[in-house]
Amino acid sequence: DVIAATVEATRTRVPVIAGIIVDSTREAIARGKAVRDMKVAALQVTPVHYLFRPDDDAMVEHFRAVSGETGVPVIIYNVVPWTYLSPALLCRIFREVPGVIGVKQSAGDLKLFADLMIDAPRERLIYSAVDALLYSSFTLGAHGSVAAILTAAPKATVALWDAVKAGDHGR
Repeated sequence: DVIAATVEATRTRVPVIAGIIVDSTREAIARGKAVRDMKVAALQVTPVHYLFRPDDDAMVEHFRAVSGETGVPVIIYNVVPWTYLSPALLCRIFREVPGVIGVKQSAGDLKLFADLMIDAPRERLIYSAVDALLYSSFTLGAHGSVAAILTAAPKATVALWDAVKAGDHGR
């Protein structure tokens, strides 16, 4: 209902990304299928996060299944501490699962963000999700942000983005 109301309210003026934070591949697929006909731009999906960490092959298969069975582009929401995906694993998923179009990178480790920006295929979208690191991630080449601060301070965030893009680091 929330996604339907959001899509209706935006009337295609902006892309809507549907967030899916669940504990299983099966549930992620079910929720993705529930919103795919609403014209969402992508699904934002967390890694599987049971009490244990699935191995890397299982992580790849999780995103392959969600992307393949829903037919909707996927942005990985890399946020769950015990199943956090390394830059190397993210890049593997990007190479092996064409339906995964990007990542919302939520770690506060700027070195990992830089490693991801260096190694990720250029056509993949890397979004910053840490409010305090927006300037740094924008200067490293992030494609944008999906973060809480955007709703609280949209004008300031756009001004920051524009300044970085213009090379006005003093501003």
